[in-house]
Amino acid sequence: MGLLSIAHALWGERKIFNTLTTNPMSRETLVSLYVPWHQLSYVLALSGIGLMLSAFRVELAYLPYFIVAVVIGNFATFIVICMVKKQTELFGKTLPQTILFSLLIILIIVGIAS
Repeated sequence: MGLLSIAHALWGERKIFNTLTTNPMSRETLVSLYVPWHQLSYVLALSGIGLMLSAFRVELAYLPYFIVAVVIGNFATFIVICMVKKQTELFGKTLPQTILFSLLIILIIVGIAS
């Protein structure tokens, strides 16, 4: 998840925010998009650290349950908003991310089960 955090931050900077800075929008709107994007990058980084710690410390065994709930919640939020806003074409445009998040969820669940 640490690598996912770095990829999320870099991809957002290159693909999303470079494009948005050339669009006519208020600085406030741009920052309102920028902050939550990088907040999620931070959550992904902390989740990766938490998963690594929980693998070696028995007293942190509950942590993967919380992390998988956060990841599933973020993923479900994306899916629901795309469907409600009728932007289902975004599923095709974000196929690599969808596959990565699905694999991440599966791996965390397999880790919890083992």
